[in-house]
Formats: sequence, C-alpha cells, structure tokens
Amino acid sequence: MAQDMQPKTRQELHDLIREVGPGILWLLAANLATMIMALAQGWSLAPLMWVYWCQSVIIGVFNWLRIRRLKQFSVTGLKINGKRIEEPTPAVKRWMTNFFAIHFSFFHLVYLIFLLSFLDEIPMEVVLAAMVGVLLFGINHAASYRQHLRQDAASTPGIASMCFLPYARVLPMHLVIFIAAIYSPESVMALFVFLLLKTLIDLIMHAVVVINWSKSITA
Repeated sequence: MAQDMQPKTRQELHDLIREVGPGILWLLAANLATMIMALAQGWSLAPLMWVYWCQSVIIGVFNWLRIRRLKQFSVTGLKINGKRIEEPTPAVKRWMTNFFAIHFSFFHLVYLIFLLSFLDEIPMEVVLAAMVGVLLFGINHAASYRQHLRQDAASTPGIASMCFLPYARVLPMHLVIFIAAIYSPESVMALFVFLLLKTLIDLIMHAVVVINWSKSITA
C-alpha cells in the first residue's frame, strides 16, 4: 500500500512520523511530572481535579483557535439543528466555532463551581507544584497547536470531529476522577491508578488525532 502512494503523500507521512515523536515525549513528560509531584507531596484528589480542569481549559482554547484558523474543512456527518450540512461555508465554520466555545465553556463553568468547594483544602506548596504541571502541559499543547495547524493546512479535517475530540479526551478522565473523589478520596493507590489512566487517555487521544490526519491526506 505504501508503495502505491504518491511521492508527496509519502513525504507528508514521513514528516508527520518525525514530528509526532517530540509531541508524544512532551506530553508524557508533562504527565510524569504531575505524577511525581502528586505522589511525592501526597496530594489528595482535590488538587488533581484542579490540574485536570486547567488542562481541559488549555485543550479547549487551543482547539477553538484551531477551528478558527481552518482554511478548508469537511462537513461529513455534520448536522446543525437537525439539518445535514452539505457545503463547508464560512458561515458553517463561524457557527461551529461559536457553538464549541459556548458549550465547552459552560461545561467547564459548571465544573469550576464544583471545584471551588475544594479550594481551601489545598496547601500553597501543592498549588505551586500543580502550576508547574499545568505550565508543562500548556507548553506541550502550544507546540502541538503549531503542528496541528501545519497538518490542517495539508489536509481537509472534519470540523464535526474537531469539535467532538476534546470531549472524548476530557470526559472519561473527569468521570473517573469524580468516582474516585466519592469512593476513595485519600487513597494513594487510587491516585496512582488514575494518574496512569489519565496519561494513557492523553496518549491515546494524541494518537487518534494523528491517525485522523493521516487518513485525511490519503483519502
């Protein structure tokens, strides 16, 4: 199959594989740093939920910027108010950009109200350590954002999947954290397991983005 590809397509795939490596390593490093600090300082799940909330906001902001910067996109499978969209017009992009911003923001506003009740429980040294983890995650996503812009320019990404993928990444993570907070809020083992799970979700979703892009350039 690879030998049947056009030279340009093979080169694009080669470049993608070369660029994915540093992104994966940065993502893994950010998660490992959070994991080490959480275990070393004996975090409860409260600061971990704050870290994940901040990371989710970072994911949403960069995804919103990415949708806004789209020059070309696919509307495959896209429906707005029950009506199937046939053409990728600027009006469709504006609608999807605004919809994502409002919906994702509302989701995190509700979550923020819940998290504010845990704010007094977190020592200042834990807050500072958590900020380091969030900063590393932000650096990783800034680098990934530039990579995604190059990928989008070389392909025709589906705007519907771009709006969905952030939820596929954050919802399982937050669901697990909520369950842990209810049933085992002080368990070190639970903390370690959920840190590993969160890292696995991040790496899987990073791979999903890469696979979707590679499919779009070989279609």
